[in-house]
Amino acid sequence: MTGSTQYGWITGYTDGTFRPGNTITRSEVTAIVNRMLCRSADKNYVDSHADTLRQFVDLRSSYWAYHHIM
Repeated sequence: MTGSTQYGWITGYTDGTFRPGNTITRSEVTAIVNRMLCRSADKNYVDSHADTLRQFVDLRSSYWAYHHIM
């Protein structure tokens, strides 16, 4: 994990913890993979094309990882 934090791939939670015993979520995996591949979400594209993109019933546009996933 040391290398992954040094590269900025894994940043932990907002309270400064990492919680390695927790099950990783889809949102966390997506955020980590995007960081590893130096990809960032094109928020303007996602927002302006939301009606043509595949939607997920469990994903709200207000969720922190919405743009990462979309």
